[in-house]
Amino acid sequence: MRHRLLSVLFLLLPVPLIAQLDLTARLVESRFGSQAKAPGIGDGPSIRPAADLGPGLEVGLRRGEWRLSLGTALITHDLVLQGGDAGIITPGVLQGFDLGVQIGRPILRNAGASIELAAGVIGTRWSFVGLSDPSRWRWGPMASLAGVLPLSGRLSAVTRLGLSRAGGIFTNEEIPEGYERASATRFEWSVGIRLGKR
Repeated sequence: MRHRLLSVLFLLLPVPLIAQLDLTARLVESRFGSQAKAPGIGDGPSIRPAADLGPGLEVGLRRGEWRLSLGTALITHDLVLQGGDAGIITPGVLQGFDLGVQIGRPILRNAGASIELAAGVIGTRWSFVGLSDPSRWRWGPMASLAGVLPLSGRLSAVTRLGLSRAGGIFTNEEIPEGYERASATRFEWSVGIRLGKR
């Protein structure tokens, strides 16, 4: 009886939800602006996470031309000093777990391929590997531009450029003397494979 009821409910759905979903596996590179600056010291050195790669996963839901997505990524970064005596301060100490929500739609289509524009919000949970400093979330707006190229069946290749801005990782008490806390711009590039509705 229960199985019959579930079958009836499934048939009553105007469009099966599963048919509107897609799943994207990505390789993500993130580049960050300065997290702390020292304008009064020499040539103005800055502290930031080094650019690095990590795996990402995204689930999308399509309704007509619109697509709502929920994405994650996990990237470990070196902490670096730029300007003056540039170099790595602490290797592999910053671990960022990203959680982002976006809504967007194609702005150009040609022979099955498309370019999609999306906007939303992204949060990063920063953890400090091997240190006792507490983890913290940093949130901010984001926008992205993605190219989608059909491969075969329900598979597509996806490349995406993203831009976001969020509060600095560190508190005023955590940065060295002479430095000022900064809100950093982040640039993201990713490639991946998408399975699902186009």
